[in-house]
Amino acid sequence: MRELIKALVVEDSDSDYGLLEEYSKELSFPISLDRASSVSESEKKLNDNTYDIIFLDLHLDDSEGSDTVKTVKKYKENSKINNETNIVVMTGTDDWAMAKETLKIGAKDYLKKEDIDEKSLARCINYAMYHKVMPDRKKKGFFGF
Repeated sequence: MRELIKALVVEDSDSDYGLLEEYSKELSFPISLDRASSVSESEKKLNDNTYDIIFLDLHLDDSEGSDTVKTVKKYKENSKINNETNIVVMTGTDDWAMAKETLKIGAKDYLKKEDIDEKSLARCINYAMYHKVMPDRKKKGFFGF
């Protein structure tokens, strides 16, 4: 059985968080979601906890667009979290220029909220975890191939 994956979800919409929570229950591997409703709240969470992956909404009350990724990336680098923990951007807009910008500045993946389902969530998590440096887990053993 795979180890528990710990994810921070930075999302201000209750309904969007609820959908992500529902899809995560259908995954074939264990995942624990922790929520921050703002970028500023994510700083405290990142200082107090360790996560394997960060799901980040680009449009929050206290941050917008690529600045959101830059800020959370800075918080992550200044906290006790492993700097190899990947950021996955989630957004409700269809702005591919923004997608490219967030990937350039450090996000590992970009998901449109309307396209998120169990399958896309599993793919995204597996991709992010595969690219995370995990000294205590061998990639081959963690993923079974």
